[in-house]
Amino acid sequence: MNENVYTQKKLLYIIIMTILAVVLLVLAAVAGFTSGNGPELSQPTSSDGSEISSVSEEGLLSDPELSSDEDDPSLPSEGSSVPDTSSVSEPYPAESSEPVSEISAEESSSEISEEPSEETSGQGIPEWKPYTVKTTGKAANGKAFPSAKADSVSAEYVAVYNVTKGEFIYVKNGGAKAYPASMTKLITAMLAEKYLDKDEEIVVGKEIELVKPHSSLAYLYVNEKLPLETVLDAMLLPSGNDAAYVVGVNVGRKLLGDPNASLEACLEAFCKEANRFVSALGCKHTHITCPDGFHDDAHYSTAADFALISAEVVKNYPLVKKVCAKKRAKDGYKLDWTNTNNMLEYSYVNGLKTGSTGEAGYCISISARAEDTDIIIIIMNCKTAAARTSDAKTLLSCAFGWY
Repeated sequence: MNENVYTQKKLLYIIIMTILAVVLLVLAAVAGFTSGNGPELSQPTSSDGSEISSVSEEGLLSDPELSSDEDDPSLPSEGSSVPDTSSVSEPYPAESSEPVSEISAEESSSEISEEPSEETSGQGIPEWKPYTVKTTGKAANGKAFPSAKADSVSAEYVAVYNVTKGEFIYVKNGGAKAYPASMTKLITAMLAEKYLDKDEEIVVGKEIELVKPHSSLAYLYVNEKLPLETVLDAMLLPSGNDAAYVVGVNVGRKLLGDPNASLEACLEAFCKEANRFVSALGCKHTHITCPDGFHDDAHYSTAADFALISAEVVKNYPLVKKVCAKKRAKDGYKLDWTNTNNMLEYSYVNGLKTGSTGEAGYCISISARAEDTDIIIIIMNCKTAAARTSDAKTLLSCAFGWY
């Protein structure tokens, strides 16, 4: 065979074999990737050798559970509205440059399941014990109280209290645990009158950012300066949760004697004093965790306890009583607040405060004077605002003996 021809065939053979080898390698690589056996990628590491997560830390944060007060999405609005655990009386944590630590599924589940226990004295929540309330069964004009008629009202919890004589006339589940919603603001208002100077200028601060979603608002703004009575107007007429936090924090600063105290410290001091205050009134079944009444399972009272709280407004807190009797008020700038208490249409009714959340239902504390007698009526957990109004009319006529 010619040497040149042999060399050409040899080169051709090498070229063919090379092409086949390349094709086989390509096919093998493709097969490896499609079967999941491709080359393993290493996790990027930091300078200290630890793995860096590819998930953004923002993904570890979740929105707070939503609840409401006065303007629950399931309830018709009673005041101006905008937003649980309703329940958080602590301020939102400040932004930090520190990395957010991940919580294991087991730890997260444990935290969620550990709800406040009424029997855990370590958390400052008194043990719950149902109790009975002694009643006289006598209306303000001396006639027998028509208990059968009062029993027919739709409210789950009722208390009728004769402030003038200092005695309960009638109760319906008066010693049972119930949620007071924005009636809580009567306590907040009394502490404001007790600890804050009536002539001082209240400066609205960052505490209004602690208000929960779907809260009723007075629409205060940071750095707004208002006299105390106007702040109470904002809290008690449109039931502004923002105003309640302003009051709570300012009371807390006075209690601590520190104008620069943190919001968390101020609110903690406020709640501690609120619980001491109601206990001194004889309320042994009330526990306060926030200044506005936004729902919290650990924030509760009874109809009978709230009758005593409301009677204290009538007897010893003229500024709060004055504000509760207003049908309308203005902030001196542009806002015009209307009282959520429609029972003020009756000349003998002079207060006090409504409340409503999904858990509390529709509530109201009514103060009225007739027959030379001051009467308090507490209505809690009505299904609708209309039912609350109907129950209020029935109980007022029963309380004064107008039947």
